[in-house]
Amino acid sequence: ANTGVCSMLAHGGADTGGGGGGGGGGLGTGGGTGGVGDKNTNGLPVGSAAGGAGGAPQATPTSLRGGCPGAAGGDDSTDQTRTGGAAGDGGGAVYLIAGKTISIAGGVYASGAGGAGGDTEQGGGGGGAGGMIGLDAPAIDITGRVVANGGGGGGGGTTDRGGGTGGDGTTTTWNTQADAGRGGQNPQAGNGGDGSKGACLNATTGLNGGDSDGGAGGAGGGLGLIYTWGTITGGAMMSPAPVTH
Repeated sequence: ANTGVCSMLAHGGADTGGGGGGGGGGLGTGGGTGGVGDKNTNGLPVGSAAGGAGGAPQATPTSLRGGCPGAAGGDDSTDQTRTGGAAGDGGGAVYLIAGKTISIAGGVYASGAGGAGGDTEQGGGGGGAGGMIGLDAPAIDITGRVVANGGGGGGGGTTDRGGGTGGDGTTTTWNTQADAGRGGQNPQAGNGGDGSKGACLNATTGLNGGDSDGGAGGAGGGLGLIYTWGTITGGAMMSPAPVTH
């Protein structure tokens, strides 16, 4: 996880009235943008609780690599002297090679981790992007699941309660987005953004973190990569869609 060149993501903005959410990591697709905190501008400095930008899609890899992590949420200070919700790690990397046939009846997963929820008045962390899976054989027979989805963003904290942690990218299914972390209650803080799933399933929507009068939600992580060399049979449960060489 977290290997290879990644966009350097800034954390969510710091603000005594509620920190901004962290951006989501990117690899095959970009991560979401963190939510804006302190929307009612009752903190200082006013307007400084911007959400962190999401990580951009990375250049076509020339070697095996993991996904990129998200960014931390902003805290409830004037200068980020404390830590907001921690970022989720990027997914790992898997490369399978065979002289004749690769057969996958179970699951191969390289999904990103969810961002942590922010403490009181802090922004949630951004989820990590999915990693990379390579399948290299003349014949590739897939009746199982091959998945590199992004993690969900953490929820922001409110005046008396922290936010929930975003869900990890799936390691049990293939077509379900990671859950966003819920924002703290009383009043409701910003929810995190959902993690990504396969592009063929409109998976890159809903990644941005929610805005809030308190701590904002962290964003969901982007998709990883699945590269294949050979002829695929089956493969109905792959996310994202494979790039064939």
